[in-house]
Amino acid sequence: MEHVFGYTIINDITSPTMRAEDTFHYRAVHPDPERPSEIRYVESWVSYPARYKGADTFGPMGPWLVTADEIPDPHALRIRCSHNGHTVTDDSTANLRFSVAEVISFASEYLTLEPGDVIAMGTALKKAASGAAVQNVDLNSLGGTVDVFIEGVGRLTNPVKWR
Repeated sequence: MEHVFGYTIINDITSPTMRAEDTFHYRAVHPDPERPSEIRYVESWVSYPARYKGADTFGPMGPWLVTADEIPDPHALRIRCSHNGHTVTDDSTANLRFSVAEVISFASEYLTLEPGDVIAMGTALKKAASGAAVQNVDLNSLGGTVDVFIEGVGRLTNPVKWR
């Protein structure tokens, strides 16, 4: 944790419609574990995230950075997300699957982390009291404005528009 400079908001927008469209079947070739000189075929499904996670307006970050000393516990922050003014999630960083330290440790096993690198921690998944949930807001078809608030970090408001 001594390597964490600060915290910001990343609105990791994913379009479930695009994801379904970009998922395809393929037949993979792998070494056969029982006969190393042979191969085996494995039926698989895969998706390519560049479009459903990386279209224009799908990854805003900011609007500023809060230094680590201003956040006593990054695992106890309220997160709220709304779409066009309707709350779709109201959760806490306490419910993230992995802690900041665990994610940094895992990532550093396969890549060299440098000053200025940004690691996204995941998504608040708890549905709002209204029954809405971030997983059933398909911004690809809805568009509109998304507002993400993280206690102690701030608010990021951005339009989402797909051609």
